[in-house]
Amino acid sequence: MPRTGADTDPAASDPPARRPRRGLALALVAALASVAFLVSLAATLPVRVVAGYVAPPGVINGYSGTAWNGAARLAGDHALLWRFDLPRSLAGFGLQFDAALTGPGTDLTARVAGGPLRREIRVGELSGRVGWPLVQALAPGLEIACDASAVADAVEVAAAPGRRTGSGSLRAGPGSCRRAGGDLDPVPTPAILGELETTGTGLRGVLSLAETPGVALAEAVITNDDRLLLTVYPAGAALVPGLPTAGEISVEFPLPAWPQ
Repeated sequence: MPRTGADTDPAASDPPARRPRRGLALALVAALASVAFLVSLAATLPVRVVAGYVAPPGVINGYSGTAWNGAARLAGDHALLWRFDLPRSLAGFGLQFDAALTGPGTDLTARVAGGPLRREIRVGELSGRVGWPLVQALAPGLEIACDASAVADAVEVAAAPGRRTGSGSLRAGPGSCRRAGGDLDPVPTPAILGELETTGTGLRGVLSLAETPGVALAEAVITNDDRLLLTVYPAGAALVPGLPTAGEISVEFPLPAWPQ
């Protein structure tokens, strides 16, 4: 008996050469639908879900927004904001963001690259002004308070498990410093140069007089094993009343461990 149009199998009537093409088209549609779903999910992914992969715990007080366009609250009324840069990410084969850090006396912009798979954060093109409250927020045990601000120039820093690197310089204009909580009058400070370099133990920053960059006033080292080492040399101690100038003054602070 002849088969009617109602019970005819369309696939059976297709030439054999067309059947693979139909399967490929269906597979492409399914793949595009899956990609669209994943992109939609990632675009609204809360930043707290991925925060543990890109920042040591305890450094940031809170988050808002998404992993692609959000903000973080830091100590001392500082805020970090970031926005995903799709063209640069595609060109560089990695996640890249435009970032801004603001707070009392601080206004910085930078490009940030990294991701949860590489477990590395790299900050480049860092420029802008740094206020002393940011220093106090990152080193709360520091007993020196200053009112001068610094300007970042071509600063590059990177952090990964067991590795801290950096380069560039910061320049601070004249100001004054005093012992935090002390009753002594502030002491005028000259223009100061800060230079970053990578060493075998971590990221090292050295402060010196802008007029005599070869004479170190103080240095800070963020070690590869998550410690902050601060050293004040006699030339630097002489600028702060009450500090002994007979020898070096060293202080060590533990830092939150970078996620492994």
